[in-house]
Amino acid sequence: MHKKFLLLVFTIFTIILTMPKVNAIYEECTSNELNNLKRLASTISFDYELYDEASSDGRYYFNILTINFIDKFYMIDSNGIEYGYASNLEDNGIRTLGSVLEHSRIKFDIYASAQTNCYETLILSKTVEVPYFNQYSLRDECVGKEEIPICQRYYGGVIKNEEDFLNQMKTYQQEESQKEEKNFLDYIVDFVKDNLVISILVLVVIGVSVIIVVVRYLINRKKIRIKI
Repeated sequence: MHKKFLLLVFTIFTIILTMPKVNAIYEECTSNELNNLKRLASTISFDYELYDEASSDGRYYFNILTINFIDKFYMIDSNGIEYGYASNLEDNGIRTLGSVLEHSRIKFDIYASAQTNCYETLILSKTVEVPYFNQYSLRDECVGKEEIPICQRYYGGVIKNEEDFLNQMKTYQQEESQKEEKNFLDYIVDFVKDNLVISILVLVVIGVSVIIVVVRYLINRKKIRIKI
């Protein structure tokens, strides 16, 4: 009888120890806490920074940075890599997660950590899109012209090669020149519209002046003929 009692106690104790811990935690995960976690997770932001130099294959890579990543969360990216909270963050609270190739898209699933009652619950997902690095932005032709799209570090268009870059630069300069000419004409038209009375007076003065000059010319010419 004593052995059976001990066996029963041992069995119950074993069942308790082997019960899934997650179920107990999920039962304690209230809607209020979940909403608060969603609010906190929404403040987690991502950014990227370019490596200073191209890799050996001529491609450019970007570091992925995260801000406001606190110990209530852990993340798993689309490559299956898990990132836990790190207390040794930089002074500005920014953490570098890793590097990705230019023109990449990487997704981060943000889960509640063991520091919460909602452990392993997916809170939300965020996607980071990394652009191409425009190597032609380093060209001499782009010095002082950083406002031109094809001279920006992260150009959204396509530049096939150096010849294509020079052609696009020429086309852009021609378009800008046409815009300047058009803007000058628009300026004159707008000035006339905005200053209609002054414009009319100026035209009248010019017209009267022209008439006076013509009349004087004709009178003088007639006098000369009479003398002859």
